[in-house]
Amino acid sequence: MTPLTQKESREIQMSMLKEIDSFCRTNGITYYLAFGTLLGAVRHQGFIPWDDDIDIMMPRKDYERFEQAFSSVKNYRFLTKNNTENFPYPFGKVIDTRTVKKEPLRTRYQVIGLDIDVFPIDNYPNESEEAKRWCQKISSTQKTLYKTFVPYSKGRTIFRTIVKNTITAFFHLIDDLGICSVKKLVSKIDAVSQQYNSLETKYCGIAVISTYGERKRNRKEIYASSVDVPFEGSLFSAPIGYDEYLTDTYGDYMQLPPIEKRKTHHLNMVYWK
Repeated sequence: MTPLTQKESREIQMSMLKEIDSFCRTNGITYYLAFGTLLGAVRHQGFIPWDDDIDIMMPRKDYERFEQAFSSVKNYRFLTKNNTENFPYPFGKVIDTRTVKKEPLRTRYQVIGLDIDVFPIDNYPNESEEAKRWCQKISSTQKTLYKTFVPYSKGRTIFRTIVKNTITAFFHLIDDLGICSVKKLVSKIDAVSQQYNSLETKYCGIAVISTYGERKRNRKEIYASSVDVPFEGSLFSAPIGYDEYLTDTYGDYMQLPPIEKRKTHHLNMVYWK
């Protein structure tokens, strides 16, 4: 297989994002740029120079509509736990089916191509302490999920390598036996994340991952409407309260991080099929 250059990867991702944007606008589906992609749009008007992925988010009902309608468009597919066996994520990924992406440090289930992450937005509890406990419950399940699908790897010493891979083997076994499988854990995170969707709450956010903890809990007014922001020469949708969203997530987000922290958090290899 032929590896993609960063330039090729970004060009493919931009084509995917433009297709998603057009599809959503045509079908009345709400979406927004998310996380580092939104930060990149506001601070750099494009990719963060040391970043290599694109994230978007959708209110849960729009996410479900997108899942049903965007099954296969051009060379793209929307993968979720509902249509892909052993899909190890509680959110969706739009992939380019002409490519293969290997994540050697993240998952033994290599099911994806070059992708855009699509996160559902769910209701959060009104009370701060309740929200913390709820986020910790999701985080605990996510940590178990990660242990279940993380591949074997080396530790800093031979002893740590043995211990680490013994634990990995145990979690692979309980996954294979169905005792605590990837499928069950992903479904649990998905169910818990939707726990408050039937209630009237003042807050919402991306609950299916625990990366930013309670900082993902946003006032609903942030998502009251949308505004277009520039990203790599085109306009894409952002929540009207993007400044508050970015502040909640990153603090003083216009301040560049120290040089030593300007590095990608992904170690992926992407190839043409």
